[in-house]
Amino acid sequence: PVFYNINDNINDSESFAYFMEDAVACGFLQRWDILVLDNASIHVGGENANLEDWLWDGLSPWDGQPLRITLLLIPARPPELNPFNLLWDQLVKKLHCNDGSGLQPHTHAPAMYASEILQGFTFADVGKCYKKCKYLPANTVFDE
Repeated sequence: PVFYNINDNINDSESFAYFMEDAVACGFLQRWDILVLDNASIHVGGENANLEDWLWDGLSPWDGQPLRITLLLIPARPPELNPFNLLWDQLVKKLHCNDGSGLQPHTHAPAMYASEILQGFTFADVGKCYKKCKYLPANTVFDE
């Protein structure tokens, strides 16, 4: 996940555009990634009016091929219809299933364990959340 911190100094579309360029340049965002954003004005307005086109057609700094990064904008919805909340709930349930053995407080172990769980989510897991929130047709089928 990309963590973009909005604060008094960084809260406009231009700063976000530079952040996205840096994310591609350092290899954090790579070909065929999917970038999910809300409809905040810093994501889709101003400097980012063409963000979707740039992420799709822009050239990779690594091999000169088109990036083909998909931009998925989440419309404003109630929290219960937010696919991120559904994925978050799954993460929390899996964390609660862990008895805590081997996780030392004040270390990076809990974050690393959460990262392992998140990396274990499949395309189908994410797709089912989008389907449940009615962003995808009910008859959408995912390969397991």
